[in-house]
Amino acid sequence: LGIALCFPKINSCLFAERDFWVALNGGSFERPVKGFISNSIVGIKYKCRVAEDKYIQSGLGMAYITDQMTQYRTRELISQGKANRRLWYYNIKGVSISLEYMTNERMALQCRHIIPFTGESKYQPERTSVGINYYLNN
Repeated sequence: LGIALCFPKINSCLFAERDFWVALNGGSFERPVKGFISNSIVGIKYKCRVAEDKYIQSGLGMAYITDQMTQYRTRELISQGKANRRLWYYNIKGVSISLEYMTNERMALQCRHIIPFTGESKYQPERTSVGINYYLNN
């Protein structure tokens, strides 16, 4: 889910988006959910034309992540004084880089990677995602 404030004259927009990822543990009656990740991203996107009706949109933003798999360890470090208290809710913070290929007026294929700078090491493969964006008002 997201919202964008577009500036058509300069082919860019300011955006805020939030997504949720739930990993289910199929076959387990004791622990049906094995992971939950929530990404909140605020940033800017720039759109450029590559063909007659085809566009590529690149984005750069600040990402705030709540990751259930690492949240307990982060809170343990905070209680020991080894981590900053600002990591209590959003336990990972980083930079989001995205590239979108506009398939038509309202849909885009998006590839995004978040480079963490606080809360975990620099490269984590689970911070890369591929998805489809649908724009209600373009």
